[in-house]
Amino acid sequence: MRFQEMDSIEQILKELGCRIKDTRIGRCMCQTDLAERAGISAKTMARIENGENIRIDNILRVLRALDMLDALDTFLPVPEVCEVCCCEGMKKRERASQKMKEQAYTAADKEAGNEQK
Repeated sequence: MRFQEMDSIEQILKELGCRIKDTRIGRCMCQTDLAERAGISAKTMARIENGENIRIDNILRVLRALDMLDALDTFLPVPEVCEVCCCEGMKKRERASQKMKEQAYTAADKEAGNEQK
């Protein structure tokens, strides 16, 4: 199942844990070896694989130990900078206006098929 299709954070954590576990097993590593390489405790490694609520830095340590940090660029790419803004010396936006936020939410709802009638 794709993460986008999951309704709860708990489901996402469980799936993430399963994927990490499957990757570890596919590389013929035991839990304690991966935990050691990641610099975390075996108990924390077990919690990650069980889909329990864990700190993001621990997931990042595991991804680094599995040599999978490049996967982060896939799901959260560096945003393209507006060339016009850069060329004209305009200040980079630090937050969206309320109108832009509302438009983004409306567009996301339409994509998800949640149009309000």
